[in-house]
Amino acid sequence: MKPIHVAYSAAELKAGVSVQTIIEGKARAIFARAGRLYVLTGASYYLDDAVFTACVATPVGDYKGTAMTYAERSEYLYRLPDDHADRIRSARRFYEGIRVRCRAATYVLGAESECWVSMGQPRKRS
Repeated sequence: MKPIHVAYSAAELKAGVSVQTIIEGKARAIFARAGRLYVLTGASYYLDDAVFTACVATPVGDYKGTAMTYAERSEYLYRLPDDHADRIRSARRFYEGIRVRCRAATYVLGAESECWVSMGQPRKRS
């Protein structure tokens, strides 16, 4: 997945990473890029850049599939045969269909994700 440079600072993106709160059905922040909404589901560093995984977030009323909680999604995946579950459990599709709340709105995470790099300052080496 080729990284996309986004106009958010690394600090804004880091504060919005929701990987720990998705389990509770919450997203820390919703980000907009190119007319779409995203929830950040991961963060890491590559060389001097902070790299973030951004998963598409659709308002629950516009979502065409079955929305479920993190626990329901996990249970569903573990009931599938191993060969099928391993494919779906990949990092790209794990969050598909998970319902999260951010502020007063509810969103459903999609299978599509992007890799973001902040256009802000690179991190300082320690």
